[in-house]
Amino acid sequence: MDKKVLAVAIVLVAVVAGACSSDEGDAGSGGADVAAAQVAERGSEGGGGDGLAVGDSDTATQDAYLTSAEPDRVIKTATLELEVDDGRLGSVLREGRVIAEAAGGFLLSTSVEGVERQRGDFAIRVPAGEFEETLSALEELGTVTRENVDGQDVSQEFVDLEARLRNATAQEEVLFRLYDRSTSIADTIRVQRELEDVQLEIERLRGRLRYLSDRTDLSTISVSVREAGAVAAGAGPFEKAWDKAKDTFVAVVSGAIVGAGFLLPLLGFALLAYVAFRLLRPRLQRVAP
Repeated sequence: MDKKVLAVAIVLVAVVAGACSSDEGDAGSGGADVAAAQVAERGSEGGGGDGLAVGDSDTATQDAYLTSAEPDRVIKTATLELEVDDGRLGSVLREGRVIAEAAGGFLLSTSVEGVERQRGDFAIRVPAGEFEETLSALEELGTVTRENVDGQDVSQEFVDLEARLRNATAQEEVLFRLYDRSTSIADTIRVQRELEDVQLEIERLRGRLRYLSDRTDLSTISVSVREAGAVAAGAGPFEKAWDKAKDTFVAVVSGAIVGAGFLLPLLGFALLAYVAFRLLRPRLQRVAP
């Protein structure tokens, strides 16, 4: 008898538990339906089903970006200091340009200073995939005295900027619809001001993305080259002043030699004219009445 009562009790508990589970499921389904209805209602208020579609598209785009096989966005830069033999600065600058163009890049800037022993700087930009190979080729141009390689990962900033750009673009679309529906001058002006702020933010975000894309697509390598005996780029003020004084002295002497080469022929012609005049002067005096 006790066993029968226990069995009946177990059956009743199972039935009640099933009924409760069914009720909770219905309630959860109803809650989900209500939530879906609220989302649909907000989407219709923002301009029909476009609002909901844009949100789903943005989420899918962001997920696709995060799960894509695209490599990390890294800004690669390097500074290189080389020492070369006397008289090789010009050839090294030309070889550096050839290396950059062979890698698909270009020469960004160049400068040369000094007279007797020269030093110069040049900067190149090459595709990020050719960065390491290009750096190795530049190291072969002379003796490396200093090298610094730096990398800045901006992948997270890319994701953040693109998400903010999508949100700003969605706000712009909503404001355009509100602008079309404005029925008073005050509403039109207010919406127009909001629209201008959002458009300014969109341009700022796009500009930052273009800048980061350029810096990650093309890496920058700055190279300082000095001939043996020339003052290094990081030398002190006295060393630079002494080197400048030597260069100035050499420049003055060179200028004097060039000037002498220009004046000596003129002085020779003037001397010949003077001698001829002295020789012909007595005759001219006798001929004169």
